[in-house]
Amino acid sequence: MPDLVERGKGRLARFSRSADKQLGKNRFLAGQSFSVADITAYCALEFLSRAVQMPIPSELGNLSRWYGEIGERASAKATAP
Repeated sequence: MPDLVERGKGRLARFSRSADKQLGKNRFLAGQSFSVADITAYCALEFLSRAVQMPIPSELGNLSRWYGEIGERASAKATAP
């Protein structure tokens, strides 16, 4: 379903830009504390990067920083393949 794939790519691009902007103002997605929003977004981005091979665009530095920090948490490392 090519139309569904393209729609998903557009939504991912919008989410990524919005998250990058938010992370420019805050350490985490919902503010200064780690929350379920970070867990959910990290899981989604982890799936996209591994299963669908859609990495975070390099120009989204805040999102890349956040993704790296979350990936270094013991809980994230414990679930890595």
